[in-house]
Amino acid sequence: MNRNGLEKAVVSVRGVKKMYPLGKTEVWALRGIDFDLSRGDFISIAGPSGSGKTTLLNLLGCLDTPTEGEVFLEGVSTRSLGDDQITDLRHQVIGFIFQSFNLIPVLSVRENVEFPLLIGTRRRPAPDQQWIDHLIEAVGLSDWRLHKPNELSGGQRQRVAIARSLVNRPRIVIADEPTANLDSKTGEAIIDLMKRISHELGTTFIFSTHDQRIVDVADHVIRILDGVVVENSLASGVML
Repeated sequence: MNRNGLEKAVVSVRGVKKMYPLGKTEVWALRGIDFDLSRGDFISIAGPSGSGKTTLLNLLGCLDTPTEGEVFLEGVSTRSLGDDQITDLRHQVIGFIFQSFNLIPVLSVRENVEFPLLIGTRRRPAPDQQWIDHLIEAVGLSDWRLHKPNELSGGQRQRVAIARSLVNRPRIVIADEPTANLDSKTGEAIIDLMKRISHELGTTFIFSTHDQRIVDVADHVIRILDGVVVENSLASGVML
């Protein structure tokens, strides 16, 4: 298949619009979005609050469906997939990092990282314990593996969330404002960590952000305003 570069792109978005009904009013969060994302890139989807960033991330993460247009993940249109296939795609291809961390309070760091391997309706092989330990070490939490989330700082909790997002070995990690609840020093450390992991594992990281620090270190910047793309550029300055 070679449709407008879909074969080479890990993510392709074609003519995507998203409308939410509000009483008798139609609110268009996205008004026609097109772009391609390459494997292993560190991508910033930037824009002010209300620009459509989170809506777009929800579509890329198969948490919602477009009103019009198509989202392709590794060349496959998500519109063509059934509910079970979408669930499998989320478990096998996509990892999520949330700004509120979403850790399970009663589980330890290690158990939180392992948790995505234990959920789902299909029978899974036993979790790879060495891989779990490797991820915990990679995010600098080896000495905290038995601690509960309430015993950790905000930056440490976000590190747990990063490790958890990678435990299924996803090709794509989606992060919604991952530094929003962190102080500037901790936020910079988290950005550096995620960029290093992106390069080491070849994972495509897609961030929704209005944090200029993430925009500055991104390989690829897509800037959205009022539901449309107003900038699509590579770190080299090439406009796409």
